[in-house]
Parts: sequence; structure tokens; C-alpha cells
Amino acid sequence: KGDEYFHKAKYPEALISYAQALQIDPRYVPAYYQTAQCQIRLGNYPSAFQALTRTVELQPDHWAAQLDLGRLYLGSGNAGEAKKKADLIIQGDPKNVDARLLLSNAEAALGEHKEALGAAQEAITMAPQRADVYTNLGIQQGRAGSAAEAEASLQKAHSVDGNSLEPLLALGKLYEQQKRWTDAQKQYETAMSVAPKSVVPRAAMASLHVMQGQLDLAEKTLRDEKAQLPDDPAAYRMLGDFYISRNEPEKAIAEFQELKKSHPADLRVKKTLAQLLISANRSAEAMAEVEEILKSSPKDGDAQVLKGKVQLLNKSWEEAIATFQQVVSHNQESGNAHFLLGTALDGKGDHLLAEQEWRKAVKLQPANMQAWHALAVTAEQRSDWRGLESIANDMKKAEPNFMEGYIYHATARMNQGDGSGAETDLSYLVQRAPENPLPYIKMGQLRFAEKRWNDAESSFKSALARDPNSMDAIRGVAAVSLAKGAPAEAEKFIEQQITRNPNSAGLYLVQGDLFLRSKRPELAEASFSHASQLDPGSASPWIRLAETQALTGKFENSVESYKHAIQLSPRDVGLYVGLGTMYEKLGDWQTARDTYQKGLNIQPDHPLAANNLAYILLEHGGDPNVALTLAQTARRGLPNLPNSADTLGWAYYHTGAFSAAQPLFETAVSGRPNDQTYHLHLGLTYQKLQDKARAKTELEKAVNLDTKSPVADRARQAISELATS
Repeated sequence: KGDEYFHKAKYPEALISYAQALQIDPRYVPAYYQTAQCQIRLGNYPSAFQALTRTVELQPDHWAAQLDLGRLYLGSGNAGEAKKKADLIIQGDPKNVDARLLLSNAEAALGEHKEALGAAQEAITMAPQRADVYTNLGIQQGRAGSAAEAEASLQKAHSVDGNSLEPLLALGKLYEQQKRWTDAQKQYETAMSVAPKSVVPRAAMASLHVMQGQLDLAEKTLRDEKAQLPDDPAAYRMLGDFYISRNEPEKAIAEFQELKKSHPADLRVKKTLAQLLISANRSAEAMAEVEEILKSSPKDGDAQVLKGKVQLLNKSWEEAIATFQQVVSHNQESGNAHFLLGTALDGKGDHLLAEQEWRKAVKLQPANMQAWHALAVTAEQRSDWRGLESIANDMKKAEPNFMEGYIYHATARMNQGDGSGAETDLSYLVQRAPENPLPYIKMGQLRFAEKRWNDAESSFKSALARDPNSMDAIRGVAAVSLAKGAPAEAEKFIEQQITRNPNSAGLYLVQGDLFLRSKRPELAEASFSHASQLDPGSASPWIRLAETQALTGKFENSVESYKHAIQLSPRDVGLYVGLGTMYEKLGDWQTARDTYQKGLNIQPDHPLAANNLAYILLEHGGDPNVALTLAQTARRGLPNLPNSADTLGWAYYHTGAFSAAQPLFETAVSGRPNDQTYHLHLGLTYQKLQDKARAKTELEKAVNLDTKSPVADRARQAISELATS
């Protein structure tokens, strides 16, 4: 029954029948293989890969399945694995011509053109009556730069089989490379007449129009294809895919919404529509599409991934973690699933677990640049420059043409004091991508670190010439002016940028920072406030506004700004710490306590939230044992901060462990000798330890640092107690 559907190109229906066969016999090889053939024709290559892998697990000498696996490896850019599959097949079936063709293409992808041509010639010797062997030889000759020989081989292929598409298409591509547009068009027209129901020649024709800048003709070609082949999934979705490739999301969404109506059984259309809606931040609509898919196909792995992506978009971290854990449990070998699970864990604040998942992702899928990027960002955030260098080297190895690997490598070398090593990376990028602003920005940062102000300014301005809206380059130019002792010049430059682009929130953020550096917080507050109006959906302006209002003593205003920021970024524990601090400034201890606890509910090991909550509990009647646990968490996270030493010491003091408190207070006083509270706490501890002389010394220091403060009053009381005792 499945085969009957398959031969009628009803692949979704065939898949159902093959699945029913596998329910009866889970080890039935033909059902797995035919499932893979359906998935290949539907373009669901990960699912095809799984079915083929199961096929060869059950029957290792299923050469057709091994061949298809090799082709999938080759199509995904893993030429090394493709070559291994070709060698395996040839070892078991030496006369397999298709394996020779796979070997030829794999070697070409690996840059071994001589070997690729040799394998192509062997295929011709074995099967001189087949057109595809001459087609392959022509393609390899073209790759090797022998255009005339390639043309002759492809014409030979066409003469061997005039009804074969491949020689015509390959010849058309060869003419495209030579910009022989008319000749290429003739080949594609011939191909369309040879195979009027094939989408491939029409796609090639549309691509030819795009290369010549004839977008209207390309769109018309794809519309005609959709009308002429209304039941072929590859044909009717090609216009929508064209809009995606052209980065026209609204047109793509409208097209796939229309396709969903005309082809309601096509799950791939629904999945593409859901992904487009996710990319457009239309989470509610995307989730509706996903739930519709899951209603008819509850175990669909792709739909589960889409569901998790919507949850990520909504910052529903716990739900996303549960979804991706389920996906991973069903597909442990999916690098993308591990990457997405890591992203959800990172959003929740479980950074260590997130990093573990990202490392699994790159191990399973070395070319997963998103996972490498996440690892690189993590290393950069914790200033692990050796780690970043190692990651960057792996990125360059996995994808030599990926610019970020070189950028991260340059950043790592720069922060390890190797300016020449960083310069080598950046000079290479400037040469390879002269119009990309990023290498110039990094070069500017390198020159800035070397205090070569003029060279740094030149590099930043080179970046601006390529991208006038680059905030990194704009910040760089302003920073150079400040470094040269010309703050007015920096402010004037930013004013010019604002005049040119008055709706840029980022420019007002830079302006506000400049005003803060020149100790004009009122002007900074106005700049940050304007930035928040221009970009009300971003938390950054509200955070900077809240911090500036706190500097000027506007604690109630700062509270409201922090609340706005939390609405936009509800998982940022640092915002709860900032808000709790403002409530402390206002004397609202209970609300401050509740606010810190909300932050700890999100990230239980957040050191600042734990430290501040511990201190409030100790000062305002809380459980000292709970405070001690929190203070220990804070000290682990902030081992070099005097404040965490003081809080932990104060917790030990309140639990009667005065000997444990003493060295912590001494550390705090040593790190911040002008802090009145630290001297008070140390003096009180000496008093409890019956060291009256040192107690008096520390308490007097506490009084003298600010004679009119409540801390001084508490110290005087302790001194009086020493005298009477």
C-alpha cells in the first residue's frame, strides 16, 4: 500500500503506511528504506538520515541505503564521511558505478581534484553507456578549470541520453559561469521540454533570471511552475522559498498561508509557516500552527522543536527546557536539539549545564556555528581567553570560511597580550572581506589597547565608511576622543551622529554614557529617558536610566525604571538586585527582601542577590541560619569581594561563631579600609573574643570615619560597654 502511494508521489500517505508496517515488524528493512525515500523527496533530510541509519544498522550490506547516506553526508558538507561511505560500498561491491560517482564528488569537495577526475574516468570505463558518468566527468573538469573539456563531456552525455536532465542542467551552469546567458537559457528551455513535470529546470531558469537582476521574470517563472505543477510539493512551495531567500518575510508568510489552505495535509508547509512566524516574533500565531501540527502528529520531532523555539521566544525557559529534553531523549544524536536545550538552560541561568549541552552539540555536529558562537560568548564573558582561543581554532577548523572564528581568535590573542597574532587574523579578514566593517572595528580595538589613538580612530572610521550605523564603530571613535583628552570632541561627534540619525536609541545611550563620564548625570538621565522612548521594547535604556536615577538620589524614580526593565527582561536576576537595592535605600526592607527572593527563585546561586538578602535577614530579624547559607553562597560566587566577606562574617557573628567571623572581617577591612561598618563588625567581634584592646581600636576607627552616622552611635555604645566591663 505504501509503495502504491509512493509511485503516485503521495509521500505523506506512503509514510503512514510504512509506519504501520513498522508497527507490525520494527525490524522490517524495506519499510525503513522506503520511509527514507519519502523523506528525501519531501526534503526532510534529518528524518531521511535517521531512517537510512536504521536501515544499514539492520542490514549493513544494503548498498542503496549506504549510497543514499553518503549522498546526504555530501549534501550537508561532510565530504569526509561521504568518501568513507563510497569506499565501504566499493569494498563490498567493486562494480558499483554509483559509488564511484559518489567517491568522485566527495574527493572534489575535499579539494582532491586529480583523484576526483580519476574516479570519474573509472566510472566511464565501467559504464560507457550511461549518460550520468559523462555528466559527472564534465562537472569535475569544470571544477578543475577545463571549460572546453567539460563542455565536450556534457555534450557527449546529452548525445548518449537525450532525455536526461542532468547534462542539460550542468551545461547550463557551465555557461552561467562563463556568463553565456543566452546559451544557458537555451539549455534550461530544452530541459523543460524534456521533463515538463520536473521542478529542477524551472528553478534553474529562475536562478538564471536572478543572476541577471531580472527578479520579476524569476518570480513569474516560479508562479507559472506553481500553476503548472499544483500537486508537486517541490513545485508549489518554490515561490515561498524564493521569498525566504530574498529575505522578504511578509511575502513568504503570506505565500505559505495560502499554500496551507490549498494543501492542508502538507506538514512541511505548516512547519515552514510556523518557523517564519517565529522568525517574525509572532509567537502566538506560531504556537497555533505548532499545536495544529501536534494535534494530528503528537510525536513529530520537528514540531516539538518548533514548540520549544516558540517557548524560547516567549522566554518560557522551564517549558522550553522540558520540551527540548523530550526532543533530546528521542534523538540523542541531534546536535541542534542539544544546542537548543543549552540555549533554554542558559536563559534560565543554568550556565554550566548550558555549556555542557553546547559542547555535546559541536561534538555531534562540528559545523554547528550557533553552538560554537554560544561557547565563544560564554568564554568571552568570563574572560577565559585561552578557552576562547581554543574554541576559535575549532571554529576555523570546522568552517574555514566563517569569519567569526578569526574574530574570536583575534580577540583571544589581543587579551593575552599578543597584538601581532591578533593583527595577523584581522589583516587576513580585511583582505578577504574588505567591505565588512567587523575586522576594522576589531583592528580599532586592538590599536586602542595599544594606545595608538590615531590608528584606532582611522580603523573605526573605516568601519563607519562601510556601515554608518555601526554602534561599535561609533563608540570606538568617541572612546578615542576621550582617550586623547577631548571629551567635547566626543560629544560633538555623537551630536552629529544623532542629527544624522535622530531615531537611534543606541546613540542616545552613548551620549548618556558620555555625560556620566563628565559628571553631568541630569543630562545623562535625559538621554537615557529619550532612548527608552525610542526603543520601549529594549531593557537597556531602562537599566541605564534606573542606574542614573539612583546616582542622583531619585530612588522612587529608579524603582519605576527597574520595574520597566524587569517587564522586558524578567529573567535578569541583576535587575532584581538593582530594584531590591532601591527599596533598601527607601527603607522598605520587606519589599527589598521579597525582591531579592524573586531573583533567587530564578537563579538560586546568584551571589549578589544571596548576599543582599542574607544581610537584610541579619539586620531585620530574619533567621540567622538561613542568612548563613545565603552568605556562604554569596562568598563562593564572589570570593574576592570585601562585601561578601563582611556578610558571611556577620552571619557567623549572629550564629555565635565569632572565631570564624574574625578572619572574614579582617579580610573585609583590609580590602576596604575606609568602610565604617566593616570596622564596627570587626570591633564587635574582638569584643566577643575578649580582645578589648583591638576591639577599642576598631570601634574608634568606626566612629572617626563618620562621627554623625548611626554606625558611629553603635560603635560609641560598644566602646561604653567595654569601659564598664
